[in-house]
Amino acid sequence: MLFFVILVAIGVVCSLGYAPNRFTRPSLLLKSSVIDDKAEVKEYFDNEGFNRLCIFTHPLIDSLIDSFTHLLTRLLNHSLTYSFTLLITHSITHPLIFLLNNRWNKIYSESNEVNKVQLDIRNGHQQTIDKVLYWLKSDTGNEKKTICDAGCGVGSLSLPLSKIFKKVFASDISKSMTEEAAARAKELKLKNIEFKVSDLENLKGQYDVVSCIDVFIHYPTDKMYGIIDKLASMSKERLIVSFAPKTFYYDILKSIGSLFPGPSKATRAYLHTEEDVVKALKQAGFSVKRKEMTATNFYFSRLFEATRD
Repeated sequence: MLFFVILVAIGVVCSLGYAPNRFTRPSLLLKSSVIDDKAEVKEYFDNEGFNRLCIFTHPLIDSLIDSFTHLLTRLLNHSLTYSFTLLITHSITHPLIFLLNNRWNKIYSESNEVNKVQLDIRNGHQQTIDKVLYWLKSDTGNEKKTICDAGCGVGSLSLPLSKIFKKVFASDISKSMTEEAAARAKELKLKNIEFKVSDLENLKGQYDVVSCIDVFIHYPTDKMYGIIDKLASMSKERLIVSFAPKTFYYDILKSIGSLFPGPSKATRAYLHTEEDVVKALKQAGFSVKRKEMTATNFYFSRLFEATRD
């Protein structure tokens, strides 16, 4: 009984966090029921996601997460305790990632102004980046090749790629994030990176390698097929992509998370089965050669490297 009382209580706190308030943009309140994912992602990362102010303090959120996790661990004393604890806490706190403390400029930087959830996401994302860099550093000849980093964000992958490839072309749908990435490149005095504001569908050019990391989560599966086909048409040799895997466990996480606290004011999160991604790559003329998986408490990403058939 105590478990359900606490569950409801935290649900109420989440609901309050999502209630219209002076920080809520009018444009978000007037959205129609038919959502344009691309337009939503662009607006979110240019405005809400990149510069949003916090409603609650970091210590309060951290305390809620930690207290709830410890309580569940004590209540559920069996082999499934850890997995079930992560399932519930992830489901409740995942929406908070976007609403309460989400300043991606700080998450994907060395800033200490992040809470434990944001730090977990940063670490998980960096693990994926490190795996990509390990693959590319282990291959010879890249110093003579070009790469396109589609959906570059603030340059977490694009910047280190400049030390591996002859030329790096980086793009993102968000002007704010692209400008931040360019500013970081300038600060590091990197001369072989070119940045451009563009969505994935309108990218052009031919590159030896094309990467697209942690972007498919913003696109439903039917659009994901088209995105992979587009990226494949630009790649001469290889595609490196990551996606949130659609499994029974992650489906449960997403379903429970959608109950707290109602309509999302952040971006939708789309999961994809490995079979769909492999099929999309195959239809585009690519076969998966290497795989990796990154899973932390609040970050899940499947990584594929595919080569042209």
